[in-house]
Amino acid sequence: MKLITLNTWAGLLYKPLEKFVKANSKDVDIFCFQEVFSGAVNPRKVRGPVVADLYQKLRKILPDFLSFYAPTEENDEGLAMFINPKLNVCGYGGIFVYGSPNSMIGDDYTTMSSNVQYVEISSNKKLYTIVNFHGLWTGGGKEDTEKRILLSQRLKRFLNNAEGDKVLCGDFNLDINTKSLEILEKGMRNLVKENNVTSTRSHHYKKDVKFADYILVSKNIEVKEFKVLQNVVSDHLPLFLSFS
Repeated sequence: MKLITLNTWAGLLYKPLEKFVKANSKDVDIFCFQEVFSGAVNPRKVRGPVVADLYQKLRKILPDFLSFYAPTEENDEGLAMFINPKLNVCGYGGIFVYGSPNSMIGDDYTTMSSNVQYVEISSNKKLYTIVNFHGLWTGGGKEDTEKRILLSQRLKRFLNNAEGDKVLCGDFNLDINTKSLEILEKGMRNLVKENNVTSTRSHHYKKDVKFADYILVSKNIEVKEFKVLQNVVSDHLPLFLSFS
């Protein structure tokens, strides 16, 4: 299977994003997107010119894919997964790992909660749980906070109870040497660390910390290829994984 994860930056670079997704739809089986607006009725002016119907546009770009949306804020932002129908999806769900739905106060992103969505896929007599995750944004850096550590503990419990081999991917909003990330790494392989990646951000991101995005896999997963793609379609770079 082949997977791409990407924080879309709310579609601020929509035309390059559209071209990128179309080009990769021929070979990629699973797309995991973060910061996806779906029919946003109030797409927060603080974000600038977001694509308020990005999920609907992605569905048109990937018409043959199974599509799943997990809102963090109703009529606003959430997570999106697109699965090639040739894969046997035998389960889907989502949970909040910190806070609750629709927790954001006004335009204050620091009050937004954090959720995950997941699919269970049966392939070659093996079961996989693919988890799409967007971590808490604090308004500061990517270092540990009490909220982030609590979130990681809850997410780890979920992973421990998930079926089969696991892939956890997304924008964790965590620096590479945090306790919060270490909690999630237990029993998993951090492919960003293993491959000595130096940045998961494009030139549109001006701050010093160049890590936010990760793919973690359980030990039984065979990693055939992992790379940080250099396509500039967001202030994040896409991560690519081929596995079995």
